[in-house]
Amino acid sequence: MSRSARRPALAAAFVGWSPVLAIHAGGGGHNDALVGALAAAAVALALHRRATAGGIAWALAALVKWVPLVFFALAALAARARAWPTGAVGFAAALVVSGAIATWRYGLDWLGVLGPLADNAVRETSYALPSRLEQLGLPHAVAVALAVAAFAAGLAWLAKDALGGRPRLGVAACLVLVTTPYLAVWYLAWAVPLAAPEDDDRLARIGALALTAYLLPQTIPL
Repeated sequence: MSRSARRPALAAAFVGWSPVLAIHAGGGGHNDALVGALAAAAVALALHRRATAGGIAWALAALVKWVPLVFFALAALAARARAWPTGAVGFAAALVVSGAIATWRYGLDWLGVLGPLADNAVRETSYALPSRLEQLGLPHAVAVALAVAAFAAGLAWLAKDALGGRPRLGVAACLVLVTTPYLAVWYLAWAVPLAAPEDDDRLARIGALALTAYLLPQTIPL
């Protein structure tokens, strides 16, 4: 992660000094720490022009949780704008090989892992934006619609920047956290590492710090 930043010491401190990550990534055993590590590795590999390996890292992250698909899409758009390899070959190859191995070992039963995704799509946590809007008196359907609209608008804005060569993955991670109906504090384990190396994007780091402060009471009662 720090190898992707112009100021590696600051990027390392941004992640390493986070009290939330210390508890939930270092001591909690959540798989979001693995997602964050793979995503950070993918970014570093791409910057060092190892696109195929970076694509594989993105695919492995997406096999743990679907969210890295959003980040990979933005990274690929930015890479194409810069005339860099996108890593799509490594990404696709990793997914095919993983699917083949899973099918050989478990048959089609492994597709049952998609079940939790559908379950989470209809669940809410109290700190999530739709839940906060409902606490203000908005109907559930309206609150969810506003969150979806905000995500779509934000993603379109980020896609435009990516087409100009700026992937802004840290901001994208913050956007996902702000708009998801199922917000857990350990999701910061992939958002903070993506924001840390973005020296030229203050919004990414400010957003990550603000979300950390907002979710901190879930970890350390204040």
